[in-house]
Amino acid sequence: MLSSVPSAYADHILPAAEGPVILTVTGNLQQTTDGHQALLDLALLESIGLTTIVTTTPWHQGRVKFEGVLVRDLMAHLGVAGRMATVGALNQYQADTPVADFLDHDVILALKANGNYLSVRDKGPVFIIYPFDRDENLRNETYFARSVWQVNSMRFFGDGAILHNEKHWWNMETILLAAVAAAIVLLAVFLFLSRARKS
Repeated sequence: MLSSVPSAYADHILPAAEGPVILTVTGNLQQTTDGHQALLDLALLESIGLTTIVTTTPWHQGRVKFEGVLVRDLMAHLGVAGRMATVGALNQYQADTPVADFLDHDVILALKANGNYLSVRDKGPVFIIYPFDRDENLRNETYFARSVWQVNSMRFFGDGAILHNEKHWWNMETILLAAVAAAIVLLAVFLFLSRARKS
């Protein structure tokens, strides 16, 4: 569910990383690990939930099975607000990316390729991967430049609504309400038909 931006962020504390931190998320966050930023290790990232994308890329031979966290799921987990994200890499490369990319496409923070965790040598430990084979409009230099490898930081900024995990509960509630409504309609039809037969 999207809501208006509050006056203060970082009002909830997440569990601290127990392993090496591989991704630091800063900016407009409601959920942090220290009150200011989210320092995430591999276990914390994977706990958000993994998604698989099989696609070709300009940097690999053939189709590759990538596993990682949808960026929009990370945003929902952290209560991110903003319309832009600056993605930083270990080699100091940075790419400014519209948040709309993450909401409109299944962009993942890839952690594995063909079942193996990505090392720094393999463009890991985190690699931004777009679903290139699903949309030919993604296969151009603009999106290739946003596909940052060796990612170690993300900063969200700019005006925008907050993406909450509550959206999942809202979706489930809507499904349940729709199911109840359908059951009521079916019951009403059954009773009507039963009375019609008796008459």
